[in-house]
Amino acid sequence: MAKNVAEEVEASSSSSPLLSVEGASVEFWTGSSWLRVVDQVSFVVPAGGRVGIVGESGSGKTMTGLAILGLIPGPAGRLAEGSIKFDGHDLAQLPPAEMRRIRGNDIAMVFQEPMRSLNPMMSIGDQIAEGMRRHWGWSKKKATNRAIELLDRVEIPAAAQRAREYPHHLSGGMRQRAMIALALACDPKLLIADEPTTALDVTVQAQIIELFRELSDERDMALLFITHDLGVVSELCSDLVVMYSGQVVETGDVDRVFDRPTHPYTEGLLQSLPKLGAGNRELGFIPGNPPDPAALPPGCRFQPRCPHALPICETSQPELLTIGDRQSRCLLNSELSLQGVGS
Repeated sequence: MAKNVAEEVEASSSSSPLLSVEGASVEFWTGSSWLRVVDQVSFVVPAGGRVGIVGESGSGKTMTGLAILGLIPGPAGRLAEGSIKFDGHDLAQLPPAEMRRIRGNDIAMVFQEPMRSLNPMMSIGDQIAEGMRRHWGWSKKKATNRAIELLDRVEIPAAAQRAREYPHHLSGGMRQRAMIALALACDPKLLIADEPTTALDVTVQAQIIELFRELSDERDMALLFITHDLGVVSELCSDLVVMYSGQVVETGDVDRVFDRPTHPYTEGLLQSLPKLGAGNRELGFIPGNPPDPAALPPGCRFQPRCPHALPICETSQPELLTIGDRQSRCLLNSELSLQGVGS
């Protein structure tokens, strides 16, 4: 009997990256034309690896995560081109039934706002158990017991009691932990976390970040962490993808990118981070705002805000080039040198 695609995903070779996004573009219909909000994005996530995607609001981070899961709202939205391969199988080409088998089972997502993601009419325990009952065929009792174990693992006190409660009974931090437990229910190979600490206070943020690290290590689970906070990425991830205006502008090892960024946008983000021992150093900032996707500048999209911009940047669009051990989308890398960038 032939295997279905989900079974083939399970059995496929682990030599290739677990997730490979290649030239993915997302577009939305405006009523008169298609507007591109994610443009030719490419990156990989190795099995068990932790990759961070960073950028300002509107950079295309969340849409990239939704595209991986096949959750771009249609018919107004679409994956216009590119491939999204999970264990070598292109998710964008799967029939809906096969995608549903993978979503929540092999790939799970933790969303930014738990109150918009959790069902207010179902108890926390029932919501966590639902995935195990649907994907694994477990009985309600077995799945509920497992849900309580997961709530305990994500450090929610009195887990059995909380499993019987509803989302509005929990604090913001506990709701986010419940969302993580829900995402972990079917032991996914890849967890996508979309700004999971944004609405939490600093102490709870640190606890959640440490929880993601522990869970990734103990389960050998890959993590794609979407955030605007480079500080979080430095604590949690080994590799970095920087997005601006729908495009990838730099990728590389986190430590090396932090030590010497090759794109002026990454440089600006790093200069805005507070540093210990910096005294009264004034924090840097990036002037201006990201461009409107419907009215992009003719040359480099970052050029109007770039302190290193040259006349050629106003007319020429830079390609994503390999620069040593990372990639960078900057004309300074191809036409000139890196002098002055990341110094």
